Amino acid sequence: ALLPIGLYFEDRTRFQSEVILSLGEPVALADYLAQSPTTPRETVQALTQRIQTEIEALIQVVPEREYEGLVLELERIYLPELKARGDPRHALELKRRVAACVDNFRRTDPERVVAVARQLKHYLRTLHALRLHDEALREIESRGDWRRTHTRRWLLAVAGWPLAVLGGALHWLPYEICSWAALRVAPHPTAISSARIVSGFAVFPAWWLALAAAAWRVTGWSPAQMVVAMASVIGSGMFAAVFLLWFDRQPGFVSLPVFASSRRYRLLRVALERRELIRIFDRAREDFLAGEAEARR
Repeated sequence: ALLPIGLYFEDRTRFQSEVILSLGEPVALADYLAQSPTTPRETVQALTQRIQTEIEALIQVVPEREYEGLVLELERIYLPELKARGDPRHALELKRRVAACVDNFRRTDPERVVAVARQLKHYLRTLHALRLHDEALREIESRGDWRRTHTRRWLLAVAGWPLAVLGGALHWLPYEICSWAALRVAPHPTAISSARIVSGFAVFPAWWLALAAAAWRVTGWSPAQMVVAMASVIGSGMFAAVFLLWFDRQPGFVSLPVFASSRRYRLLRVALERRELIRIFDRAREDFLAGEAEARR
């Protein structure tokens, strides 16, 4: 028997990306082996199609390339809404459902898909023109105390930026070298993060030794002082990596307070447009689930 296995990477190029391993039902080979002596080519094609079907059921499959952007934007905007409502399913399962919903309406009601895509594109263009992010608007909707949260983020940022800038400046060159090497050596996107790690084992120690040698020549510090100094350098680099990742994930860090104080009504109009989009997504989801329930009867 063959055991279908599906792998899903949240981000194929990033180290420590979440990976989901899905196991399917075993595919019995007895029938295929019995048919292979008389119809070998047809048997291989049938088995290949069965394996493809089983694996596609374990991963996310976008129905058509032209709909890939629509599916990705729907996932980015709508999935957090579902999770916030307490949907217990994993993000991968929700992404599968979004792709299946788009595929269903692509076949049964293409005009609806076009209308949703047009309205979604208008909303995204508005966000881009105003330099806002959907995550920021979602935070306004979900958090009544978002101003307090933003104030706390600003205090953390002000306290952490000096050390993050120092650590980033000290490690910018080796990081870029590792990224450059990984992009040229890795044969596939899934291998980029591994290539970065492998190159980092050589590049970063060499860089630290070069910094230590330069500092010793300039300062003449004792071995104990050099150990403390290099530990501080390495620690600042680790802090910079964590801090910059945190900062990058903060929604509307600068734009949201500015809009809330100076362009409040414009912000409310965009928030209303987002609510209308979510309402349209909800209706499509309800129609899709109702169609599935009727098909099972």
